[in-house]
Amino acid sequence: MRKPKDRKLRSIFADHITNFIEMKRRMGYQLKNHVVILFGFDRYLNEMNYRGTLTQELALNFATSNTRLSKNWSARKYQVVQQFSVYLSVTVPDTPPLPMRKKTTKRSMDRTLHSIFADHITNFIEMKRRMGFQFKNQAVILFGFDRYLKEMDYQGPLTHELALNFSTSNPRLTKRWSAQKYQVVQQFSVYLSGTVPDTLPLPARKKAMDKTLRSIFADHIANFIELKRRMGYQFKNQAAVLLHFDYYLYEMNYQGLLTQELALNFATSSIRMSKNECARKYQVIRQFSDYLAVFIQDTPSLRPDVLMQTKGHAPAHIYSDEEITRLMNGARRVSRINPLRNVTLHTIVGLTASTGLRISEVVKLNRADVDLETGILTIRRSKFQKDRLVPVHQTTLNVLRDYVPLRDARFPRPATPAFFISMWGGRFCTNTLSQAFRNLACSVGVRNAIGLGPRFHDLRHTFAVRRLVAWYREGKEVQAMLPFLATYMGHVHYRDTAYYLTATAELLGLAAEKYDAFLKKEIK
Repeated sequence: MRKPKDRKLRSIFADHITNFIEMKRRMGYQLKNHVVILFGFDRYLNEMNYRGTLTQELALNFATSNTRLSKNWSARKYQVVQQFSVYLSVTVPDTPPLPMRKKTTKRSMDRTLHSIFADHITNFIEMKRRMGFQFKNQAVILFGFDRYLKEMDYQGPLTHELALNFSTSNPRLTKRWSAQKYQVVQQFSVYLSGTVPDTLPLPARKKAMDKTLRSIFADHIANFIELKRRMGYQFKNQAAVLLHFDYYLYEMNYQGLLTQELALNFATSSIRMSKNECARKYQVIRQFSDYLAVFIQDTPSLRPDVLMQTKGHAPAHIYSDEEITRLMNGARRVSRINPLRNVTLHTIVGLTASTGLRISEVVKLNRADVDLETGILTIRRSKFQKDRLVPVHQTTLNVLRDYVPLRDARFPRPATPAFFISMWGGRFCTNTLSQAFRNLACSVGVRNAIGLGPRFHDLRHTFAVRRLVAWYREGKEVQAMLPFLATYMGHVHYRDTAYYLTATAELLGLAAEKYDAFLKKEIK
């Protein structure tokens, strides 16, 4: 058992310490650590048999008397004694309060840049801060990178190997911090590629995902994924679900059969998922269970009527002419600092509204896929692995031609063949572009910042509906024209295009007028 602490105060300041603690507690302070320190101070004075006044030297000696304490704890001990001295100066005549001890700071970092990239690092940090970024941690990383280069006396170009060596140079850092160091240097390389000749931006480092299968069904999952891909399916999202399922089983140390209860528990294991997302996970496991039953005969058949996915399309928002105008004008004002960002978003929105491309098709466009002479886009390996040619209107072609020299001036030697380049010099990802469009739509009042609203994909819906409305007004046979629209938009099933016939009240009204005219003609 621990020996109980002696709480009796015996020093020359015993009564004052008691009154100080009582006063502080009446003021509402818990004062737990402070009491411990003051009792220690009293014991320190008693052991010394100290009978003098409370001086700064005395307080400092007490604060540093235990060599095992950290500097922060020593500073805290001095701070408590200094607060007590303020109280003592009021109650004991001719007792001045102790001066406050300034907080000890870390050794000041040498902010002088010495490496071969010193001026460029300075300009890059200044540019980012002018753009409104705090850029505090990133600046620290870049100063460390400069010091790393200086110590090596490095005089060569910024290479991928150099960036990797720097990011992993400190073995005490976590993988996440090492990845962040590489990311900052990669961003700096993008800036450097625009200012230093023959300097290519470094490739973005993708987050490594552990794809090792460890569960009881590991071999069967690997074979099932391989089979599906040999059959021509991309099977990307489904494979991710199966990898998660394998990890779920491995964490549980599950060694039984694939049962109905197990599949349901896995499909609903995340409370953040919607009902449709849970249903999609369940259907993937159900398909896998059918495959598994061929090899493990006792595998029960999973019910198809459990966790049914809601059928039907998400409600489409058909943008009006006024909304399209607001989006196009707003895209030119997204950034006051980076004009290329405005031009890029304006070009993407205009291209999508005039061609009905999917968002994945926009981000996958390469420079070689855009013929600026003929105005024909080559869409490669789109949905269902289909390729197609998409001609664009002359006004759209002119906008694309205007975008190219601005992009090339900013990124003369890009690391990606993408036609549309993000501000970091890489290819857009669908989530980034979707979020940029969502922010644009909120800024111009087309949608609310909270909840559901018009999406990027609704530009595709709008294009299809506008084309059908134009054909109706031109007096064309819309049903006969649907295959042309389906081919242009990359639809595989006729029903996907026919859906747009009932998408808006305007289309239904035009169809009703045409049917009414047909009936009158038949009656005559």
